[in-house]
Amino acid sequence: MSPFGEGREIFCAILVLAYGPQMVQVCLLPVPSSFSTWSLLTGVQRAADPGPEVASGFRLLLVAGGAGGAMLGALLPLVVCLVPALYPATLPLATPGPGSLVIACLLMLLGNGLSLVAVLTLRARAAFDASGETEVLLTSGIFRLVRHPVLVGLGAIYLGFVLLLPSLLLALGFVLFVINARIRMTYEEALLARRFGAAYRDYAAQVGRLGPKWHR
Repeated sequence: MSPFGEGREIFCAILVLAYGPQMVQVCLLPVPSSFSTWSLLTGVQRAADPGPEVASGFRLLLVAGGAGGAMLGALLPLVVCLVPALYPATLPLATPGPGSLVIACLLMLLGNGLSLVAVLTLRARAAFDASGETEVLLTSGIFRLVRHPVLVGLGAIYLGFVLLLPSLLLALGFVLFVINARIRMTYEEALLARRFGAAYRDYAAQVGRLGPKWHR
């Protein structure tokens, strides 16, 4: 049983196009963050702790579980590419058709493009203190359209993985990614609201978390 039939080369090439740009960003274009999963779990951001309503032990457990599960899930397509015999172990839900493959490719291109533009914008225009907190409220470029472009981009890539390899385990990984991203956004927004006050609240009222807000 295989998700790609005779088209293993195409399947693996799509994955290279998805994983490759992300590896470049992680290795060559790192951006500090006080609300990365590691920072949240180690308490690096305590100087601007958003409060117990956000920093509960249960939420931190979800951060850890969500990050770990999502990362393992995101690696499943690569595992199947390298060892096709393991495909049944992912608990397949369907066989992807040509239409779903095209949509998956578009989502991966969109996600990589969005996250790359966001990372380049942060590196060019933002400033960070020693703990990784931003010292500038960035509202220009891609941040005029969406408040969390990196997470939205990663979500689009992950959804592309689900369409490329429809399986129960990968779908579960996507759910964990969404939970983890939701908590990280909550932390980030609490920290930014504390640091920038009314300026950030006004920005949040104008720009959507996951996409543009349409105002009358």
